[in-house]
Amino acid sequence: MNRRLFLRSAASTLWLPMLRSAPGMAAAPTAPRRTVWFFVPNGFLTEDMKPSSTGSDYVAPPVLAGTASLRNRITVLSEIDNVSDREASYSGAYSTHESCVATLLTDKKLPANYYIGSLDLGVSVDQYAVQQLRPTTPYGSLQLGMNEQFITSGSGNLDTYYDHISWANATTPLAPLADLQGLFERMFGGADAGATQEEIARRLALRKSVLDGVNDRAKALSSRLDAEDRGKLDQYQTAVRELEVRLQTLSEVSCEPPDAPQANLDYPERLDAMFDFVKVVLACDYSRIVTFMGGTTTSLLTFPSIGVTTDHHTLSHDWAGSQSARNDLLLVQKFYVDKWVRFCQSLADTSVDGGDLLSSTMVSLVSEFAESNNHLANPMMMLTAGGEDAGFRHGRHLDTNRTPHANYLRATLEFMGADSSGFGQTATGVFDLT
Repeated sequence: MNRRLFLRSAASTLWLPMLRSAPGMAAAPTAPRRTVWFFVPNGFLTEDMKPSSTGSDYVAPPVLAGTASLRNRITVLSEIDNVSDREASYSGAYSTHESCVATLLTDKKLPANYYIGSLDLGVSVDQYAVQQLRPTTPYGSLQLGMNEQFITSGSGNLDTYYDHISWANATTPLAPLADLQGLFERMFGGADAGATQEEIARRLALRKSVLDGVNDRAKALSSRLDAEDRGKLDQYQTAVRELEVRLQTLSEVSCEPPDAPQANLDYPERLDAMFDFVKVVLACDYSRIVTFMGGTTTSLLTFPSIGVTTDHHTLSHDWAGSQSARNDLLLVQKFYVDKWVRFCQSLADTSVDGGDLLSSTMVSLVSEFAESNNHLANPMMMLTAGGEDAGFRHGRHLDTNRTPHANYLRATLEFMGADSSGFGQTATGVFDLT
């Protein structure tokens, strides 16, 4: 057996952290529903992003100019409150990077001693959906990122709160995966449109033999362990059995693998390539729940492709005293909006389930600040697109009158077919997009 065959056959077995939800079946919409969260770091300037009028006749400000091509499938949401951040236990009216990012998808405030001791937050909305729905897709969810430079604090838990928006529980953040070529190989490495049935059978047999070998060694080890360690081993063997089910699910997915991503792409090209990867993941039904961090809070990225050479975090503060810095920051914000619209358009152009992929996908664009210089979380801006299969009506600007952002989080759960009543400490209901 040559090395390439081994790598292709073993690709799916070597990525245990991806397999976070056990197989099962729960009530779900008739048509598969999907949700994607795209996070933009360092905030949006509300006054430059909020249209001056509401309803369908709103005039998009320059930051939102790129939404024109897909206007009738996008809703601009304004005056949303991150109430859980506002109630956080810091002095004064200002927020912090970590507090805003931490509460964004969890609706849980950080404890007073969040710098030190154990991590303590809560399950995020994407993982709440995984736990409720127990997806039978090969991957229950995906957490993606770009692995770009950001300001590291070197202080306790701060960097963890900076760099994670997806949490399995109060102490388990799920790291965003940024190695696009590695992601591609692990997800599509066993797929080969030109493979014969014999080759496919050999790969499946190799995967099974690897897992059988693991189980045989575990059984031999069990008799030499005490009760506590046998419990840990049992948990491990349970994970292996779940992996076997995932591998079988992967073998049943019929999807032509896309072209492999190129190496050494610059940031804008890498961002496009990651979005293209997400589209294929959704279209092939490898996963239906995705969080994607376009950057980490305090991001130090520059954007020479649009003429911006000062780093993003510096601009997020300098804009308050410099019109030039403000103009550059708005260019960066428009850059992210345009990339998000490009992704939404790619879903709209993809036929699936008797319609287009955007109709069955709720796509959200979020950021942590409404006013980045003073780190003010409220009132937040969001963009949402797609989901017409659930009766969503777009093409408008909605002023939500300081609705808790947890209501929107609940709306994504309801869209996916989950019971949202147990999620959100500050929620007052479910946000209605119909």
